[in-house]
Formats: sequence, C-alpha cells, structure tokens
Amino acid sequence: MKIFVFTGLCLGMVTAFSVDRGARAASFTVDTGDDDHDARPGDHRCATPRGACSLRAAIEEANADRGADTVTFRRGIAPVIVLRDGQLEVARAGALRIRGPGAADLALDGNGATRLLFVEARARVTVSGLTLRHGWVDGDDPGRREFGGAIVNLGRLTLAGVTVSGSSARAGGGGIMNEGTLVLFRSTVTANSTGNLGGGILNIGRLKVLGGGVDANQAAAGGGIDNRGSAMLRRAAIRGNTSTDRAAGVENRGTLTVDRSTISGNRGIYDTGGIENLAALTLTRTAIGGNEGAVAGGVYGARGEMTIANSVIADNLGPSGPSDPNADCALDPLGTFHSRGHNRFGQEAGCIPARTTEITTAATSPQIALYAGYYDTHHGSHTKPKPSPWKGSSGVVFLGQSDPGGGWDTAALRIDNLTGGSISVAVTVDIGSKHFALWSTSTILAGGRLIVAQTAKENFDGSDTNPAGCYGCSASKCTSDVRSTVPVVHVTIGSQRFDYYDTAQVLNTRGVDAAGCPYTGTRNDESETWQHVG
Repeated sequence: MKIFVFTGLCLGMVTAFSVDRGARAASFTVDTGDDDHDARPGDHRCATPRGACSLRAAIEEANADRGADTVTFRRGIAPVIVLRDGQLEVARAGALRIRGPGAADLALDGNGATRLLFVEARARVTVSGLTLRHGWVDGDDPGRREFGGAIVNLGRLTLAGVTVSGSSARAGGGGIMNEGTLVLFRSTVTANSTGNLGGGILNIGRLKVLGGGVDANQAAAGGGIDNRGSAMLRRAAIRGNTSTDRAAGVENRGTLTVDRSTISGNRGIYDTGGIENLAALTLTRTAIGGNEGAVAGGVYGARGEMTIANSVIADNLGPSGPSDPNADCALDPLGTFHSRGHNRFGQEAGCIPARTTEITTAATSPQIALYAGYYDTHHGSHTKPKPSPWKGSSGVVFLGQSDPGGGWDTAALRIDNLTGGSISVAVTVDIGSKHFALWSTSTILAGGRLIVAQTAKENFDGSDTNPAGCYGCSASKCTSDVRSTVPVVHVTIGSQRFDYYDTAQVLNTRGVDAAGCPYTGTRNDESETWQHVG
C-alpha cells in the first residue's frame, strides 16, 4: 500500500471572473434545485438562462462582489441539489454566508462524480444547515488537487450544523481537506473514506472541531482525522472510525489539543484504535474507551510528547484483548508521556512507563458506590421496572424536578455514601459533546444516598443524544446507526475528582433512543433499574 506523507501542500488557485462594484452586500435566494450557471455574472442578479436562481448561479454572482453576501433558499425547494457541472468554487475576497434550512432538509449531492465545494485562499465562507454528500475525487498524485472528496478549503471556512457524508478521495481527506482555517461547529463528518490519509478530515492548516462528531469514516491512516497542522477538538465525539494502517480515531503529526471530548469505538486493524501521536498532544477532561488496536487500543505515543490531565483512558482492547498491557496505552522509546494528575487508566502498565512524569492517578473512590439508571414515564408501551429507591425514599437526597405534569424522561445517577461520616459531593456528566452540570454540591450523610436527575423537562435526556430511534426516523437506524459513546461521570468529593466510565451506556440507553429502538411501531418505556458503575 502506498501512503503519501507530506508536510505541506499547495493545491493551486481557482481563477474566477471578478467585477469590482464596491463593498455593497447582496442577498440571493435560491429558488430551484437545478445546477445551471448564472447567465451574466456581475450583473447584480442571480439568474440562470431560464430565469431561476440556482445555488451555482448565486455563488458565481457573489464571486463578482466584494460585499458580505448571503445566500438563502426558498421554502419548499427540492430537498436534493445534484451538482452536474463540477464543484462549486468560492473565489472572492469578501465574506459569504450560505444559509440552508437544516442538514436534514436540504442536501448538496455530488452524485459520486465531483467534489462539492472549493474555497479559495482569499475567501471567508460560512455554511450552515446543509448536508454535503456523495462527493468524489480520484487520482494518486499529491501534486494534484485530488484531495477532499466533499470540500477543499484554502481560505477561512466555518461549517455550522452541517453534515459531510458519504464522500471519497483517493489521495486524502475523504470528507474534507483543509489547508486554511476551518471551524466545525456542531457539525458531523460521517461515512467518508480514502485509501490514504484522513478518512473524515485531512488537516494541514488550522482546525477547530467544536461539538458535533467525526464518526464511521475510514482511511489507511487517520480514519477520523489526520492532523498535520494545528487542531483543537472541544466537546467533540470521535467514534466508530476505522484504519487499515495507522490510527483509526486520530493520527497526530502536528499540534493537537483535545478537551472535554470522547474518543470511542474506533478500530485500528494494524495499529492504534484511539489516537496515535507523533508530535505534540494535549488531552484534558477527555474519555478514551471502547477502542481496539493491534498496537494500542487507546493511545499510542510513537514519537513526540503527550500531556494528559483529568482524563480517563480505560476499557480499550489491545492486541490480546482488554487485559493486554497496551490495551489502553503504549509508548515507543521515542515518545514522552506527561500526566498532570487526576487521570484514570485501565491497564496502567502501558500508560505509566518509567519515562512518565508527574503521575497522580485518581481511581474510583472507596468512599462511594456509583449507580446509573433511567426513569421514564413518557412512553407507555412495553413498560419496564423503574429505578428504586427514587424521590421520596428514606435516606435519599434528591436533586431533580419532574415535568410540570409530574412525569419523568431522564437519565439518573445514584451515589451511596459508604463511609461512617458525611461527605460533600458534586457531579457533572459528559455524553460525547454534551456536558451536563445541572446540580449543586450536596452533603450525603453517613449511609445515605444522593440521586441526581433532570432539573427541568428532558434536560438530562441521555437517550436523545442518539439519532437512532428518534420519532419518525427509519427503523433501519436501530441497527445501522448505533452510537458507541461512553458517558463519563465526574464526581468531586471534597477537593478530589474521580472519573467513572458508564461502559454499559445506561445513561444514553446503549447508543440509541430506546423509545424507538428496538422498533415496535410504538414508543417504548426507556426505564432501566440501577446498574453499578463503580
């Protein structure tokens, strides 16, 4: 297998006809699903030869302007726009906003024949509320622009509430190739592929992933993300990606910061499941679990430096399974590992070698027992037992509030005080990119219990963090779109924090909306009795 390795890449320039008519902002409303060109770019009108305003015509008209232009879509437009004349090219000096109605409502489709979007170096573009899917570019020459199956960005691009899916590029960046500045805000990069670097994203510029997820992508190296520039992942979920050579979740050869994120369910067939680091990696408040790799399941420090704090690396699978010394971590002689404290490692042998500095791990606390459950009265079919004890039970401090009508649809946690005295406890929860900090610090008396649940209607509904099983969704999602996100519970007792891994996924009902999965034709009771977490 041939893998292209490079430190920089010039993807060339796109030439576009430009008319300087000042910095006046313009707005264009796309009213057709056709893909015709603008009849007269620069004439102040978005109009194809047939008099309609296509997305391609709107962008061509915006390219002739220096103002802060906006493109919107008429209500009721066809739900799919198929590109029949090649990629859309943004080659303008000003700002452009393309505002779609929602990623579930409008898709830009490459029909497996073309890249979808190319953003020039001088352009500033924001795309929101669209799906970009089925892009494709071919070729294996790294000097050509055969990167980025759906998107190539050389400028400044923000994707907000966007889905990039089902795209492929032979040379790298199955979904996105970024050489400029790219921000993904609550967006999803899913089911993209390449035979080389970066199944979801190949980054050699500046990348921020803020919320959302990169999942179910495939590559030779960097199944989810291959980073060779500067990248920050915050409240992101990197899950279910696959690699055939190196690093299924993330391969890092640049500077990578991961904060309050989840890296789970990734599979490295010949190498690392979660993250492989060859440069500079910082992990904070991050959970890495449920990954599988032939070298290391969780994290592999091949070269460079890793710094980890307040994170959990556990329940991964190494070459010989969960008990393998490298199931959670492995460190090459050229790599350096710094632990800044309050970390929990499953197989510590690989995570805490002799070269590690400042090790202060925090295992589960002997002062408490933690349980997870789910209490549901919203869905009446196929009723199930509820967690007990609950609100009003003897010895229970209860932090939560039922719906105005008295019902519940909530994940829940129970903390039992195993000591002979009172303890002060605070709880927060991370489920993928969702952070729940709903409860005040509480005192649990000796032998007592604390239960935390929703504090307003459905504001701790872990089931709804999953797409499969949602109301009106296809039943096929119950098998094709099950999420492997492992909830992490942070319990602070006094001044020390302990991190617990809900590997059974009780809090997010095993990766589906359990009201709709398994599919029964009705909405099912999601309740789950208390299950021991740690």
